[in-house]
Amino acid sequence: MYNINQILSNMGLNLDSSQTAYLTRQLTQIRSQVYQKLYPEFIARYVIPNPLEQMNAGAEFMSYSIGDGAGEAKIIANNSTDLSLVEYTENEVLVKNNTLGIAYSYTIDDIEASIFSGKNLSSKKAMIANQLMQKKIDDMLSTGDNKLKGLINQPITGVNAVNTYDNIHDWDATATTANQILEDIGKMIIKIRVDSKGVHNANTLLIPETVLSILLSKLSSATDMNVMKLIKDNFPEITTIRTWHKLDTIATGSKPRVIAYHSDATNLEAQIPKEPQQLPPQAKGLSFMVPIHARVVGCVVTRPKSICYLDDPFTV
Repeated sequence: MYNINQILSNMGLNLDSSQTAYLTRQLTQIRSQVYQKLYPEFIARYVIPNPLEQMNAGAEFMSYSIGDGAGEAKIIANNSTDLSLVEYTENEVLVKNNTLGIAYSYTIDDIEASIFSGKNLSSKKAMIANQLMQKKIDDMLSTGDNKLKGLINQPITGVNAVNTYDNIHDWDATATTANQILEDIGKMIIKIRVDSKGVHNANTLLIPETVLSILLSKLSSATDMNVMKLIKDNFPEITTIRTWHKLDTIATGSKPRVIAYHSDATNLEAQIPKEPQQLPPQAKGLSFMVPIHARVVGCVVTRPKSICYLDDPFTV
């Protein structure tokens, strides 16, 4: 526990024991409020699995392998040497464990006014600081940086590319039916399964906000069900369907992108070695500064073929 009396003394502020206890309770309450706050708008954490093994927060770099295997066991005769071989490609990747930081503060005037009036210190600064930290983590998981891309902007060409599928119907066209849109989505799902010889089976579908209204309004002439309902009925293995505003402009030319993937920690993971942590308050001039610190690698995709992108469903 930090010595709040020493910190206040360094600021030239001397409090009696009851005032010190009051201020300590205030700061503890604010910390509790910050940690309890959830931000559902930052959905990367909800759609990327937690790792099977979290890297150590003290490590500067993380090394992992990108690869995928395919093959099939078969019935053979005794002593047969005609064995099918597993195909596997692998590339070693080294990425940085990034340090994130932000802070909020209270002035001497804020502290004295709170003690004098008996009113709580405002938690708004702390909430905003935590929200901005969570937003940065969401950005790193979703789009990453130059060294490590996120879930929604993985390479679409090259040895480590994800699967892609070009839709054959313009989803926004009046003549396009609900079943035709379902066909495009189904081919995304099947492409993951076929290319991996059944190793990967998509269980998650992410949809741009700009596409949602179409999926809800296009009705099947046979069943009078919209596309969203048709997906759930025809592909029960898709257990999660989420809309995400970040998909509205992520494809080339700021076009929307639909993503299907096999959400499993063996395929991709959210590496956050150190969750946001409030450090002890520090005296800084006439202010009482509270730093927040975290360490984040980002979205580590080890099996890119478990993911399939469909870009710009409004163009064929």
